[in-house]
Amino acid sequence: WEFNFLTQPFSPARLKTALEIFVDRPEVAFAQAKLESANFTSNIWIENNNAFGMKLAKIRPTTATGENRSHATYRHWFDSVIDYMLWQDYWSSLGYDQEEMLGFYSISKNYMKAVNQLI
Repeated sequence: WEFNFLTQPFSPARLKTALEIFVDRPEVAFAQAKLESANFTSNIWIENNNAFGMKLAKIRPTTATGENRSHATYRHWFDSVIDYMLWQDYWSSLGYDQEEMLGFYSISKNYMKAVNQLI
């Protein structure tokens, strides 16, 4: 890519660019980030640099540095993007598709509806 995301402060536009490069269905991932972070205002986002509300991974590779408020912590917002990519890669390697993975993501029956409304 043309610039190092780790040297860049967060902006929604930078997040969109990073997602377009690194994850499957970046529009879904961006909607999830907006939903999970309360449009980038939640404490989990602010304190943990955690755009996706990820929990600390226990069975797959992760870029998380620890845990706070029962959620993974990251050094930088971009690390949460890479962790989301690792999450996708892990479940995809086990044969799950994007829709099934989103089903793992939240216990709410309306989660996918909320994500789709944000797309």
